[in-house]
Amino acid sequence: MTTEATETETEAEAAETPEQGQAEWWSTGYDEMETIPEGSSDDRHYMKANTERTVIVLDGNANDKELFKRLYGAPFCIWEYQLPQKEEGGTNWRYWATCVRTRKNADGSPMKDYVKQYAPAAKPYYIGFYTIVDITEVDLQEYLESGKPLPDSCYKKLLGGKRKLLKILKRHAIKKKGLRGCVYTVFRGTKEDPNTGNDWQMEEKLSDDELKKLLPEGKDIPFEYAELLAPLPEGEIQGLMPNLAKITPYGKKGDKDKDGQSEGRQSRREAKQDDVGF
Repeated sequence: MTTEATETETEAEAAETPEQGQAEWWSTGYDEMETIPEGSSDDRHYMKANTERTVIVLDGNANDKELFKRLYGAPFCIWEYQLPQKEEGGTNWRYWATCVRTRKNADGSPMKDYVKQYAPAAKPYYIGFYTIVDITEVDLQEYLESGKPLPDSCYKKLLGGKRKLLKILKRHAIKKKGLRGCVYTVFRGTKEDPNTGNDWQMEEKLSDDELKKLLPEGKDIPFEYAELLAPLPEGEIQGLMPNLAKITPYGKKGDKDKDGQSEGRQSRREAKQDDVGF
């Protein structure tokens, strides 16, 4: 296990932006989070109310800047729309589209925000992304002692968090000199609590060698966010419009949700109808 850093560690505020010639629709770091207005208290990665999960974070370490390009595990951040779809049995909230209205193409021209064109009432949210592995169903110490890799049931998941969760993880990243290998017990109390869990308790931090034994053959590498979260083409945006559920301003009730649990392996844009939104 690695040792804990002191409270006096310099805060990691450095943020990346796309290299010259790339489309500017994303950034990494925590700085922009401090400038956005307070919004929804909900977050993204779904847990049922009154449930507990155990997860390992795979992003960022103070010693692997060349590999992850994110000092202290600063998240990959975008502004993102949620485009809930009407389906039999309720509203499927697990449809998203990257917001590009403040970004530019590689040639410097403004990106056309097709979401705003077809859904004027849609509101983007500031989201930071991490890669986690859910190990709830296994005894971590047993695998650490045996040196065996985790079973296939412990696979990578995309964690998207809003302002509240990003603040929690930023504090932990500074204290532990990086989030990579941090093991969390996560609890969600009620349906009113964030669906990523409202109680994130760090249990320990695994070394990089321990991670590679648990997740061999590159399974410990975070998702390629720039590819996974790339803006949807106009045709896909148009395809979501016919079944778009009513979008109401924050704080007002819209279509009734059907409560259920995320399946984890589902595509970000193709998910079961029993999931809820932010």
